[in-house]
Amino acid sequence: MVVFLVWTGKSVKQRDQEIVVKDDSIFINAQYIGILSGISGLVLITVFSLLYSTVYTLPLWALKGGIAVLCFIAVVPYSLIVLYWLVLKAREKPGEWYDEKQFKDLSKSSLITLVVSIVFLLILFILQYALKNVLVLNMVWFPLYFFFVLFLFSAMTLFFNKQE
Repeated sequence: MVVFLVWTGKSVKQRDQEIVVKDDSIFINAQYIGILSGISGLVLITVFSLLYSTVYTLPLWALKGGIAVLCFIAVVPYSLIVLYWLVLKAREKPGEWYDEKQFKDLSKSSLITLVVSIVFLLILFILQYALKNVLVLNMVWFPLYFFFVLFLFSAMTLFFNKQE
């Protein structure tokens, strides 16, 4: 019986270590995918807006549809990894989802993202009133804000995760 307990104790420790490594890799991969989704969303929306404003003016329904499709394409990878992570964490209590370092990194990233995103929204607000003839800004301010926040939060979380 003692031999059996010692033998199963080692396998449980190894399995627990594998779970921790897997959780940490999913956490880090989610941040990388968040950065890529944020950048791709910002680039796609900016290019689409510039093309609409300078090269070819689309009807309003096409502009709205194009923005919706671009946003969907850019956010799908991040949504999938978050959904995968939530499925893995469904059996755990929400307080056990992150270890202490991840929680600390997420907290710092959240604060920085909040402050910088308010400044970003202020800049968009000023541009919206300064450039009254650029009506496309009225359509794309939320996608720009969303992808900027996604990029910034993921980048800051990854930055803090790599420290220490």
